[in-house]
Amino acid sequence: MKKIGASIILCLLGIALALPGLAQEEKDLLESKCTGCHSLKVVYKAKKDKDAWLITIERMVDKGASLSLEEQEALADYLSQQ
Repeated sequence: MKKIGASIILCLLGIALALPGLAQEEKDLLESKCTGCHSLKVVYKAKKDKDAWLITIERMVDKGASLSLEEQEALADYLSQQ
């Protein structure tokens, strides 16, 4: 039983340590794909939930932003948590 508990704790610790790296990937994506048209200040100033961000991101793609569906989803997740 102790081995299972220790394994769970190690897994959770690994996930917790990986999260900042994942957030950095989304931040890098945001900087590389969105700052050609506007500053990050504008983006971070907007407080939206994930659905609202998806609508905004889709509108930006319609205007020429080059984002895959996976990138759009990742950005919406990231921005809705900021």
